[in-house]
Amino acid sequence: LADARAAVPVVMDAMQAQAANTSDAGVLLAALAPLANVLRYGNTRGTDTASVAQVLDGLITRACIALPLAAHGINSDAAQVLLKQMNQADGALRLLQNSAHIEQWLEALEHCTVGSNHALVAGRAVRLLIEHEAWSVEQTAQALSLACSNPINPLASAEWLEGFLQGSGLLLVMNDALWQILHDWVASLNDTVFTELLPLLRRTFSTFASGERRQLAQRVGNGAVTLGPANAKPGEVNHTRAALVLPLLAQIYGT
Repeated sequence: LADARAAVPVVMDAMQAQAANTSDAGVLLAALAPLANVLRYGNTRGTDTASVAQVLDGLITRACIALPLAAHGINSDAAQVLLKQMNQADGALRLLQNSAHIEQWLEALEHCTVGSNHALVAGRAVRLLIEHEAWSVEQTAQALSLACSNPINPLASAEWLEGFLQGSGLLLVMNDALWQILHDWVASLNDTVFTELLPLLRRTFSTFASGERRQLAQRVGNGAVTLGPANAKPGEVNHTRAALVLPLLAQIYGT
């Protein structure tokens, strides 16, 4: 209403100068989503988005360079914040549908999966890579197997799983190899470690949709998932088979 469109290039120049002077991946990642929305949809005032596009290009490049460095040597609280910023940035890049941006992003995610980066971030990076179809199921299974074979620090395995699974358990429902790796890892935990990791595992599984949790419970009970209509008549319950899953459910839900 103030006809401030002439100020947009000035503001963008100021933002570009700020971005050039920061190596904080979190700040850079957090800036992507609102700018992507403006660039993708414009606004009601018809603002020229050319300067926004120029700044966004630079921000994406800097964010992709900074992300692997930011994932190294951080604590769990900082990793949780970075994970949320990664999700927001990934959504922004999907919105833009720019192949050059996606290529930079996938390269940054690849770097996050190796070395001594925080397990939570590494797990999320693998999940995003398979969602972008940059990694095959076989590569993902190998990374999951490696993450679950850490007898010295099982907490790191649980955090990797949290990053990998957070938000959706559909991969476990649909893929036998990934399910079996996770099943074997949980079965290998002794009582003390299982009790210690249970709150984190419950937090992870609580982010799944109710239908996914139900299908995973089926898998725990009989090793398979029923995706279509059951053969049983409506209201008919096999109480013997249902009882088999109750002890594990009691452990999962802490009842």
